[in-house]
Order: sequence, then C-alpha cells, then structure tokens
Amino acid sequence: ETTGTKDELVARIKKAGIDVEKVLGEAEAAAFKAEEEAKAAAQARLEKVAAEFAHMKAPELRKELEKRELSTKGKKADLMDRLAVAVEGERTASDDAEKAAIEKAEKAKVKKALKTFGEMKDKELKAELKERDLPTDGGRDDYMERLTEAAEKEAKKAVAKERRAKAKEQKMFDGMSKAHLRKALETQGLETTGTKDELVARIKKAGI
Repeated sequence: ETTGTKDELVARIKKAGIDVEKVLGEAEAAAFKAEEEAKAAAQARLEKVAAEFAHMKAPELRKELEKRELSTKGKKADLMDRLAVAVEGERTASDDAEKAAIEKAEKAKVKKALKTFGEMKDKELKAELKERDLPTDGGRDDYMERLTEAAEKEAKKAVAKERRAKAKEQKMFDGMSKAHLRKALETQGLETTGTKDELVARIKKAGI
C-alpha cells in the first residue's frame, strides 16, 4: 500500500522490515535516517514539556503553531521543536507569574499582621508572643522582630493552604460536565448559558 501520510508510509516500511538503504541508495537512506532521528529527538523533547502535543500529526502541530502566531514551515521535526520551545516559554512565564502571585499574597498577609501588631501595646505584643511560644524578653523592637518572623512563616502556610483549597476546588469543577454546572446554576435561578469557564466563574461568584 502506497497511500497515506509520510508518517504512515514510514511506519509501514518499518513494519515490513524493508532495507531502506538497498531501496533508496546510501545517500538517500542516510538522509532518511537523519530525518527520523531528528524527529525522534524532537518528539522526545515535546513529550517532556507537553505530552499532549507529542503524538500529533503535522497538520495538528501547525494549528498549534498558528495559535501562537509562529511559523508553520518546515518538516515535522522542525514543527515539534518550534512548539516545544514555545510551550517551554509559556510554562516559564506561567511559573514566574505564579511565583509572583504567591509572593504578593504572602506580603499582603504580613503587612496586615504587622499593621495589627503595630497598633498593639507592649503587653498585647507579649501575649501574642506567648501564644506562639516565643521569648518575651527584651523591648518593643525585640517583640516586633520576633512577631515579624512569625508573621512571615504564618503567611507562607496560609497562602499554601489557600492554594491547595483552590486547586482542590478547580479539580472538582474540571470533573463536572457542563450539564452539572448548568443544573447547579439553575437551582439558584441563575443564567445557565455560556462556556464551561463562564459557568464555573458564575458559580464561584454566587458562592454556590
């Protein structure tokens, strides 16, 4: 059979155990081998950074590249490499944004705690220290220094807990169908049209 995509033809050749060098000649066989090795390397890279794209056909890879306004020219190995680089960049940007969001949330909690401590009298600060099993010797500056360290640790724990709860909630929503989401909204007399993300956002806003 000689019909099908290039990948299908290559798979057929491998399955049949055809000696490519004898059929194509040494030069063409070497080029064929180099192309297959490049494709395998590119696929392995893509598998590592974005497994959902690793086994796509060339037309599907081009669609993903088009979404990112990237070149769709070249062989399949080129397309996979280009997409892998793009996804790596997206993941890095996403990780950086997540890290910045965590730091911002932690700083906000620390700032709020320090404002509260700053308005307290020494006697109250000592009570806060005792509650945390921290030393109460020294003066006000010593109290504030210890409470600042405590507030920073508490903020990290609180933000981590909030993020775990948020991730758990998101996992729940991901497992729900649009029909289930619409039913939840309908029981509250709310709008049930829109995409799944819009339905989820509406449920969260309503506190359902």
